[in-house]
Amino acid sequence: TESLLITRKADAEAITLLKDSRQMIPLKSLDTLNIASLVIGDTILSPFQQMLSAYARVDHYNLPKEPTQKECDSIACLLEPYNLIITGFIKTSDLPQKNFGINRKAAAFIDSLSLVNPLILNVFTSPYSVATFKETDDMAAVLVSYQDNAAMQELTAQAIFGGIPLSGRLPVSAGVGFPCGSGLQRNEVIRLAFGLPEQSGIAAAGLQSIDKLMQQSISDGVFPGAQVLIARNGRVIYQKAFGCKTYAENEPVKTDDLYDLASLTKVLSTTLAVMKLTGNGSLDPDQKLSHYLNALKKSNKSHITIREIMSHQAGLQPFIPFYKKLLNGNHQDSLLIARHYSLNYPVRVADGFYISDSWKKFVIDSIIASPLLKKKEYKYSDLGFILLAEAVTQLTDQPLNSYVQHSFYQKLGLPGLGYHPRDKFSLSRIIPTEDDTVFRMQLIQGDVHDPTAAMLGGVSGHAGLFGDALEVAVIMQMLLQNGTYGGEVLLDSAIVAEFTKVQYPGSSNRRGMGFDKPAPTGEPGPTSDLVSPLSFGHTGFTGTYAWADPDNGLVYVFLSNRIHPDAGNNKITQRNIRTNIQEIIYKSMID
Repeated sequence: TESLLITRKADAEAITLLKDSRQMIPLKSLDTLNIASLVIGDTILSPFQQMLSAYARVDHYNLPKEPTQKECDSIACLLEPYNLIITGFIKTSDLPQKNFGINRKAAAFIDSLSLVNPLILNVFTSPYSVATFKETDDMAAVLVSYQDNAAMQELTAQAIFGGIPLSGRLPVSAGVGFPCGSGLQRNEVIRLAFGLPEQSGIAAAGLQSIDKLMQQSISDGVFPGAQVLIARNGRVIYQKAFGCKTYAENEPVKTDDLYDLASLTKVLSTTLAVMKLTGNGSLDPDQKLSHYLNALKKSNKSHITIREIMSHQAGLQPFIPFYKKLLNGNHQDSLLIARHYSLNYPVRVADGFYISDSWKKFVIDSIIASPLLKKKEYKYSDLGFILLAEAVTQLTDQPLNSYVQHSFYQKLGLPGLGYHPRDKFSLSRIIPTEDDTVFRMQLIQGDVHDPTAAMLGGVSGHAGLFGDALEVAVIMQMLLQNGTYGGEVLLDSAIVAEFTKVQYPGSSNRRGMGFDKPAPTGEPGPTSDLVSPLSFGHTGFTGTYAWADPDNGLVYVFLSNRIHPDAGNNKITQRNIRTNIQEIIYKSMID
């Protein structure tokens, strides 16, 4: 391990940024970039391209080592819409007589592209090869990575996005413009890096018991498959997918498959929106929600504050089974449900299951009319978050999903995180949840599992979000970094501190605003006893978990579909799988 760490450190420090005339590196403002990668040397996706995709939406193109004119022309047409092209030469050579494995026609093609689109050139070979390119003056950036192997490709992609700093210098001269010793410094680390556990003070050997626990859980029918991610001190040190999408099929889960995040929606969507609106002065958590939602003014909820709602201290009913109104006995009510989309039945609940958009008003009105509990004390409820989503819509003039999309997910480079995944991705990438035999009478895949969120058209304040473990981790890391990520301040640090602290200390309510918190010592709670009191996160009904601990620089994400095929399967909680993994992580710390 030690030699591996030394090699990795030396490799990272060698990467040399020769040119960056537009000050693009590390890449910022991802919501303004439309990025393509073009790798020359192999027609299969390279480790370089796979790592670029860990940071943003990147469309990948490949050309063989010696491309024909026709191949170059067709790629040039495809690349026209992009405002940034990241190119890489792989399958290179160390031999000068082979021109270091860089085909001159291919180099001329890259030269021609750089005159049309902003272009970043990466060569995974000797710096002498840079002299093959005639238009480096017109390129946005030029990087030399010296070796062509998976580790160097991955590190270079991380450097481009600011996961690691750049400090390399040329050991030799690389053509006319780049004398020996050339190299620009980029010390700013603005995004998560990817590396070895020991680089972040965690023993890799300790984490092996996570693999064992996961395999055992799958064979015991706790869940068919899952994703686990651990990041520490700004570095992802464990990212794995386990098992299959369902028990019936043998298609393995991939690390970028999308899970129904269930109640993680509360923190990754609604709470972020409320934090941002608090930061820009549009909203005050101590103000009554009725101040922002007129429909509440004459109700029994007119006096409830946003702080009370977000910390589940508002005396709201825990749950109302709205979906039963669409059933007639044990069957779907055919007078209320249509099998096809139409103007009268525009709201998709599931495959062949559409309802009128008046049901949204019915849900909201029913929540407003519902009785309050006798006492204002801690009682977990979805209802307040459903109302909060309505308030966000009224304040921003746009639905919650588009507000968080523009304000957070696009800026952070998270294309998979969002509502309505089946509108954007193939179903094969979306993990199925319950085989619903009560309400929708089908396997749920790509539609939100939560029945109320489904009746609201798949977008709600309490459920509806889908994503993969890495995308969830980026949001948690941004919060861990007090609202800053990717070189951008997304949330005010004082607001992050306010929302992530216990709101009613001294009571039996451990909650922050939106966020769950560790239980007081000795009481049952959502975490291992080893987490710090500063830590915060949330769990989700479908078998999801996201937790951040600023004291230990830790982010831990667990995603599963434990409700497949049956939501009654609660082995994940009975066996404390999620918190047992958290315990393993803390016990593996070596610093």
